[in-house]
Amino acid sequence: MLCQNGATCSNTTTGYNCTCLPIHIGTHCERLKNCSEVACENGGTCTDVSTGGMTCQCVLGYTGQLCERT
Repeated sequence: MLCQNGATCSNTTTGYNCTCLPIHIGTHCERLKNCSEVACENGGTCTDVSTGGMTCQCVLGYTGQLCERT
């Protein structure tokens, strides 16, 4: 599959298009976003990871990659 990291692949007239999950970016959703490109939700704290990408530290009561779930 051309799209990576759980992205949705759609056929287009010129080939295909990847619709990335909120924390991924790139033509094939191959790269994790960093804190300047995505924000943690519900008061979560974003930390850039030295190997690339980011992580959210969620406040009590919230979970998910972006602290989007209760």
